[in-house]
Amino acid sequence: MPLTKAEFEELKKHQYCDNESCSKYGIVGGGNIKTHSFASGQGYCNCCKGKPFAMRKGTMFYGLRTPIDKIVHILGLLCSGMGQNAICRSEGVTNDSIRSWIILASEQVSAFSEYMQKDMHLSQVQIDEFWSFIRKKENLSEVEQEAGQTSKEIAANQGDRWTFVGILPDSSYIHTLHHGERTLEQATAFVGKIKAKSDQASPLFASDDWFYEKALLEHYGMDFHPPYAGRGRYPKAKRIPLADLNYVQVQKKRDERGRLEEINYNIIYGTPQSVAQVFKQAERCKTINTVYVESRNGKFRKDDARLIRRTLCHSKKAIFHDAQIDFTAQVMNYTRCNDGLKICITPNAALFTPKYQHRTPAMAQGLIDKPLTIKELLFRRPQILP
Repeated sequence: MPLTKAEFEELKKHQYCDNESCSKYGIVGGGNIKTHSFASGQGYCNCCKGKPFAMRKGTMFYGLRTPIDKIVHILGLLCSGMGQNAICRSEGVTNDSIRSWIILASEQVSAFSEYMQKDMHLSQVQIDEFWSFIRKKENLSEVEQEAGQTSKEIAANQGDRWTFVGILPDSSYIHTLHHGERTLEQATAFVGKIKAKSDQASPLFASDDWFYEKALLEHYGMDFHPPYAGRGRYPKAKRIPLADLNYVQVQKKRDERGRLEEINYNIIYGTPQSVAQVFKQAERCKTINTVYVESRNGKFRKDDARLIRRTLCHSKKAIFHDAQIDFTAQVMNYTRCNDGLKICITPNAALFTPKYQHRTPAMAQGLIDKPLTIKELLFRRPQILP
């Protein structure tokens, strides 16, 4: 389908030259991308005079014949809690089409978000994980367990699936997602992703009472060699946290029926003074809690039919399960306003005059200046990481 004038101009704003020898290589908004043919949807670089290229290049719409508005509409339904089969019946598309679109959309928005997050400074991070399953829950039969032992593909696409979530509480921005089993190895990989997507400084971490302290030491710790006493074997090196690392836990005690009895707040790494200093400088989160990450987890279950606990909409393959979660996360970050983030811009506003500026988590984080639509988000070509 040909592009409309508005779609062509929107794509043109976010395109850049792919020629590495060009002085405008990888620069968005450099004024070098010009229109070659509106009818064929092509542009060219006015700096290096290279070959014309499709304006859809670098986006999920490159090579697709389905109208852009229809794809965007269907992806919006997926992120609004509607099941995939129900969308197929109501919109007249196939399951294969939806699955291919969600993979393409997830890859694009994840790459775009990774570029926007490069060298991001983190002051607080709340970490948690939520459960879901692929094909069937963990109580597998002996036949299914044997099949999983003989085939890695079968093992990866059946049983429990955990998603690790890292939230920045001051903006409710979903910083990092990681999918896998609920093990120390996967938790360590998750913490490594958080550090890789930041400026490497040590933030204040908050979680429930799980073994994150070991995972944090792997990436935010150092080896300490105790002095030799002069007799016997040399002591082994110990892993200790960095001096600026703060880690707090929310420990919940429940009775045999699962009802909450007691909540304890403990400082695992750091001092009460250093933790209090972080909370003093915070905009929203000024106490030890995991409220913000648990709230995001609940919204994932509300907006993704694959995550409902008792459902027939559960995923049959992990790749589509993970892709829809990743895409939904960036839709939450860039397109959906959060009432807790609105700011008053006109205290004595007259009738029909805006009093508040409603912001998305990405706006609160300073990454964008206005809420995006899903279409605008998918039109933004991921830039090249240095």
